[in-house]
Formats: sequence, structure tokens, C-alpha cells
Amino acid sequence: TNSTIFIFQKLSKKVLFAQEEPCRSGIEMECELIVERTRAGLEVVRSKGRIGGRRPKLNHR
Repeated sequence: TNSTIFIFQKLSKKVLFAQEEPCRSGIEMECELIVERTRAGLEVVRSKGRIGGRRPKLNHR
């Protein structure tokens, strides 16, 4: 029975890994889309003459 448990554990790990692979590629694709959209948005903002970063807390008048 120990050998069947060991074989089952090895097979279940392989099945889990095979299931993770499509998820991993989907996550990577989503990450690339986020980066692409962020860069496009920053490009648009820069073309309008705005600079990134926080607004100043205090006015120096």
C-alpha cells in the first residue's frame, strides 16, 4: 500500500503542475497587458505636458 500511495502522490503532483501551467501563462499575459496599458497611459499624460508623482503637500508662497 505504501508503494501505491507513493505513485499516487507522484501522479497528483504532475497533474497539479500540468494544471498550473496554463494559469501561469494567463497570469503572465495579464501582467504584460497591465504594463502595456500603464506605459500607454503615461505616454498620453506626458504628451499633455504633465509630470508624474505626488502633488506637493505645501505651497511655497
